[in-house]
Amino acid sequence: MALHDQILTNINQARRGLMSNASYKACGNARESTEHVLRGCPKAQEVRLSLAWQGLDYLSYDGRLNEWIRDNIEQNYKDPNWSTKFLTTIGYIWKWLNALCFEDSNES
Repeated sequence: MALHDQILTNINQARRGLMSNASYKACGNARESTEHVLRGCPKAQEVRLSLAWQGLDYLSYDGRLNEWIRDNIEQNYKDPNWSTKFLTTIGYIWKWLNALCFEDSNES
């Protein structure tokens, strides 16, 4: 869903008439887009930088969002389990940031 910009970010919900405010509670950004949630948000960047420090630096690619996702899914980067690690990481980021927004969680 993220590859096709279909996750229910506030921008996508606003496009569908489900809400009128596209701001992002987790970091105060004016717009909650898929790009921002998975890569631009300072909290998402914390996760990605932590993994880069552990040698999983492919998460840091700065191309277009759909290219970044597709590259990480289709390439194994010397690790046959890379696509699973990548998808688990971005799934975790989405879940964690939703918990920060909707459950008032401060868990890091």
